[in-house]
Amino acid sequence: MTRAAVLRSAVALVVIALLVPSVSVAKKKRKKIVWHHYAVPFTCGVNAADTARVVPGTYAVSMDLHNASAGDATLIQYLALTFPPGGIAAGVASEARQDVLPAGVALQISCAELMGSDFDFRGSPPASPYIQGVLVIESSVDLTVGRTQTATGATGEVSVDVERIPARVVSHKVLVCHDPSDPHTISIAAPAWRAHQAHGDTLGACL
Repeated sequence: MTRAAVLRSAVALVVIALLVPSVSVAKKKRKKIVWHHYAVPFTCGVNAADTARVVPGTYAVSMDLHNASAGDATLIQYLALTFPPGGIAAGVASEARQDVLPAGVALQISCAELMGSDFDFRGSPPASPYIQGVLVIESSVDLTVGRTQTATGATGEVSVDVERIPARVVSHKVLVCHDPSDPHTISIAAPAWRAHQAHGDTLGACL
C-alpha cells in the first residue's frame, strides 16, 4: 500500500470516528418529546347583572393556535372552569380530549366550542348564561397561541384585549398504574394523565 493510500485510510477512519457519536446523539435527541403547556383564560356568554365578577355585558373569545413546526402536533385539551363554581369535585370539569394539528395549519377555538358540546363534562354541563375559566392545552410541539377577548357593554361600548400566551415546558413522561382489573405500570406522556385518571388509573408505579 502506498503512503498516500495509508493516509487516505487514516483520514477516513478519523472521519467515521467523529461522525458516529454525532449520529448517536442526534438519534437520542429525536426520541425525546417535550410537551408544551398553555393556559388560556376566557370569559364567554352574557352576564346580565352579576357585578361581583365581570361588568354586565356580552363576552366572546377567540383562541388562535398555529403549528409552525415541520411535524404534526398532538394536542390534549380540557376546560378548567372557575365559574360556575364547583370544579372537579362537583363533576363540572371537562374530560381531556386529543386532537392532531398538522404542520403549518392554524385553528381557532371560540365560545361556541367552549360553551357547546365540543367538550364532554364529567357531570352535567354548567347551567349558567356565562362561564369563566381556563382552557388548558398540552402540545407535543411548540405552538403560537393567541387570545382575543371581546366584551360588549349594555350601551354598546366594546373593549378588546389581545394577548400572546407563552408556553411552559412540562415533564414529558410519568409512571401510571394502569388497568385496575390487571394492574401494571406504564409510562405515558404527562398531558395524557387526566384521560387515564378518568378510567381508574392511579398516578405512580403499581405497588
